[in-house]
This record gives sequence, structure tokens and C-alpha cells, in this order.
Amino acid sequence: LEPADSQEAYEMVKQAFALSEQYEVPVIVRMTTRVCHVKAMVTVAGQRTEHAAAGFQKNPQRWVMTPANAKPRLPVMHQRERQLQALSETSDLNLSFAGSDRRIGFVTSGPAFMHVRETFPNAPVLKLGFSCPPPLEKIRAFAGQVDTLVEVEEIEPVLETESRAA
Repeated sequence: LEPADSQEAYEMVKQAFALSEQYEVPVIVRMTTRVCHVKAMVTVAGQRTEHAAAGFQKNPQRWVMTPANAKPRLPVMHQRERQLQALSETSDLNLSFAGSDRRIGFVTSGPAFMHVRETFPNAPVLKLGFSCPPPLEKIRAFAGQVDTLVEVEEIEPVLETESRAA
């Protein structure tokens, strides 16, 4: 999950815990220096609820990925990847912003979204909050609506590499 500002970071951390518990995977909230070092007001929704620790069940076949354990877990991993891919395609964390200038469109995530909107206010933007796995069908559909597609990322071209590989 990739927040663009402090409010999104607050909300995405809660969603990360829910996703992690539902799909039994670690969920990374990809923070950038720009989001981590800003001071901003955050709206806290509702009351804080404490959850009892679920406990840890020792199960080496599940948690220790030696070759003998890894092979039987592959179908489970592939099934989970398909579920997360479908979730990424429909996630409300991935937002499309219409623009009047269809000559160039942007796919972006995190704080880069703010820079793109400020620099190109009339351009269509697909903002990915749930970026791993990337919603490739949503990106393809968005690319079909613009003349030129530009993917804007911080540091490494992870999304660009994934998109080109697909």
C-alpha cells in the first residue's frame, strides 16, 4: 500500500492489518521520506478498538520454507496471488481522476501523485494505493483512454517494470 499523505497513511495502516489477517500475508505500507517527515492533521475515525492477540500456532510446514515444505505450499501461494490480483483490480485505494487533456495520462502512486496533479492539473491520473500486485487490467484500460501514458514513481521503476512485463 502506498499512501500519498498522512491521512492516507493512517487509513492504509488499518487496511494493511485487515488484509494481512484475511490473506495471511505480510502487507507493507511503502512509506517515503516525504510522507514520514511531514506534520499534518489527521482525522481519526471512531473509537480505538483493542483486538486480542490471535496467538501463534506453531506449524513448521506453514512457516518454515525449506524445499520439502515449499513445494506443497506453492498452490496455496498461487491461489493467494490470484485473490490479491483480483482485489487490486477492484480496490477503492486505486483511484482514477479524469482530466480534460487526453494527450498525456499518468499512472502514479504515493507522494508522486501530488506532484503530478500540481504540475499537470488537466491530465488524467490513475493513482494506485494498492500497487502490489499492480492492477494491470485497470492500467491497460486507463492507457486506452490517453494518447501517451507516463508512469511516475519514486526511486525504482517497479510499476513500470511490472507493466512492461505484462
